[in-house]
Amino acid sequence: MLLAHVETQVRNRAVQQLLFADADRAAAFLAYHVEPRLTAIVDRARAENTVRHDFTADIPLFAYAAGRVAADLPGTGAGFAHRHLELLIEGLAPVPVPPPLPRLGLRGVAARRRQDAAVSGR
Repeated sequence: MLLAHVETQVRNRAVQQLLFADADRAAAFLAYHVEPRLTAIVDRARAENTVRHDFTADIPLFAYAAGRVAADLPGTGAGFAHRHLELLIEGLAPVPVPPPLPRLGLRGVAARRRQDAAVSGR
């Protein structure tokens, strides 16, 4: 969805001008019409553990940033915008929580060192 939005901006200069001409009006439109829907989608994705738990509905900001990259760099901007979005999307993946380390205590550490030394022949 984000990539398609940026592609539309790259292909259609009128869309760029509409989005960037009046930032306040565009922000109000996004806040009223788009953000509630995106918030529901993001909330569902967080509940399904398909995005990071701390992610919020910042998608309009991502689209705006990528669109500006595409608009400001004619010819090469689309490629940079795609890469920018790819990195952002990859960063939204849930962060795996590593299993806790065993609590060995000092005696456990000493015993582990003895085991390691015996295995390595030291």
